[in-house]
Amino acid sequence: AVGKPCILWDVDSMDWSSRNVEAIKNAVYQEIGDGSIILMHDRFEESVEACRQLFPELIAQGYQLVTCRQLIAAKSGKAPESGTQYLDAETIKNETT
Repeated sequence: AVGKPCILWDVDSMDWSSRNVEAIKNAVYQEIGDGSIILMHDRFEESVEACRQLFPELIAQGYQLVTCRQLIAAKSGKAPESGTQYLDAETIKNETT
């Protein structure tokens, strides 16, 4: 949309491909780090179940679950900017979308 930031992800759960709760969780655990943005699709029952299991586990490990807007603001010190493409919470692609 015009006038909106473009926010991508750095962790692809591959939920659309595996449709398996354990495979989804393993994909996330292999790539997750401080400031990660995880791509998942809520249209798959397996993805929803993976979230039900992942969220408490990630919180127990010290992760905080926040919106993309909150994450980018915390990492960059400012709100996401219109027309800016974010590859993760800290990497900004300097091209307009």
